[in-house]
Order: sequence, then C-alpha cells, then structure tokens
Amino acid sequence: MERTKLYWILGFVGVLLSMTGDLLLGAHVHPDAPDAYTRLMLGCSQVPHHFIALGLFVGAIGIPMQYFGYESVLSIVRSRGCCATLCRLIHWGNVAIAFWGASVHILCSLLMLMMKLYPISPEMLVGTDMSDMLASLPPSLVDFTLYYLMPITAVMLLLYYVMAVSLFIAIVSGKTQLPRWACLFNPMLVEVLINFMPNVNNAFVNGMLMSNMALGGLITFTGILLTYRYVSRANKSVNS
Repeated sequence: MERTKLYWILGFVGVLLSMTGDLLLGAHVHPDAPDAYTRLMLGCSQVPHHFIALGLFVGAIGIPMQYFGYESVLSIVRSRGCCATLCRLIHWGNVAIAFWGASVHILCSLLMLMMKLYPISPEMLVGTDMSDMLASLPPSLVDFTLYYLMPITAVMLLLYYVMAVSLFIAIVSGKTQLPRWACLFNPMLVEVLINFMPNVNNAFVNGMLMSNMALGGLITFTGILLTYRYVSRANKSVNS
C-alpha cells in the first residue's frame, strides 16, 4: 500500500502539472468561430510565446508522471485477482499516456507555435469541404499535422481508450475491491462530459477543453483512491 500511495502522489503531482501546461496553452479567449477547436486555431497567434514555451515544458514533465497515478489505480484493481488480460491492457495504456502522450503534447505545442508564426485567417477555414480547407492552409502546417502529429496521436488515443474501457470493464465485473459504481471514475467518461460543455468562448471553457485528459486523470486517481480507502476501512470495521 505504501508503494501505491507513493505512486498516487507522483501521479497527482503529474496531473496537476499537465493541467497547468494545458491551461497555459488553451485558457485564453480566442476569436469567435463556430466551435472551440476552430477558435483555438484562429487564436494561436494571440497566445504569448512564453505561454507556449512554459506550457510545453510543464506538460512534458507532468504527463510522464501520470504513469505512476494510473499504475496506482492498476495496483488497486489487480489486488483481488482481476483478469490478467485487462490488467495488461491497462498497463500498456498507462505506458502510452506517459511516453506517447508526452510526445503528442510536445508536437501539439509546436503546432501552436507554427500557427502563431504563420497565422490562420478565418477565410482559410471556410472551404466547402476538407480538401478546399487543406489547400488554403500553409503546406508546412498541413505536412506537419498529417505526417508527424496525426499518426502518433492516433496510436496514443487508441491505447488510451483501450485502457479506459478495460478499466471500466474490470471494475464493473466486480472482480476488484472497488464497488461497481466506482467505474464512473473513468478518464474517458470525464473527457466525454467535458466535451459537452456549453459552446461559449471564454478562458475557462477553452482551458477545460484543452486539459480534458488531465482532468480525467485527476478525477480517476482521486475518486478510485478515496473509494478504495473508504471500502478498506468499512471492511476493517465490519471484521473487528
């Protein structure tokens, strides 16, 4: 349990650093646009250089530290003989978040820097279809996104969602020390809820959308650990 607690502390610090990095990058009021992601693309030119640099640096430190938080969750799930396959899937998802997640964060920060150096105007985003829009964007920006950012992001997200679904199934199955309702402390569910936030252009909403994965980790770590401690104490009082 001491190792689990240490890992949880490291993961908790990591997720706070990750959120700080994401908020530095995204918690700004951007130009008006139909959706949050278009607003972000248009607003990159207004984000100060030191915010992008600090957001990159802090996030690149914090995201790998989340590995320890998810491993503390795994140790709780595994402690009662959970399915070995699910545990392996959760573990490799943790690895993907720690290392490939950090790589995606760095590449996204660099993409923001490129969009600051080569600002995107609203006229570039009003093409009748995707091919028209891509043709209007700077070629270097499109190439960087297609060949560097998207492949590693796709693999990381696949492993991340497999991890989240495996964690959900493991807890719902009842083969852990956690009650079945603890499955609600799941990073993917938190991310989905955040994506349904009202489509308003303010720094808080934009920042939450940018940091949705980190916030999902924060709620997962905290919710599962507190639930585990509550259940453990309840069991001890019943047995005494």
